[in-house]
Amino acid sequence: MAAPQFTPTPVVDTARAYGSPDVVPHAWSPDRPGDIVGFQPSGDRLGYQGPDQGFAIKIANGFKDRLQLQPGEHAADAI
Repeated sequence: MAAPQFTPTPVVDTARAYGSPDVVPHAWSPDRPGDIVGFQPSGDRLGYQGPDQGFAIKIANGFKDRLQLQPGEHAADAI
């Protein structure tokens, strides 16, 4: 929003120098019970972690009504 014409403005604003914060927070560390320390675990039956897995499940749920299941198969097992 533009300032009204009658509002006084300084001719030259004073330049401000950078000032660091008074308190620097401590570095983050994985100290909660569910945090993984080190690298992502890998091995048999752990699967592959990657981005957008939730989006892939959303797309798969969109195809749920078009699945052609054989006797003994369940849609919940396929998605």
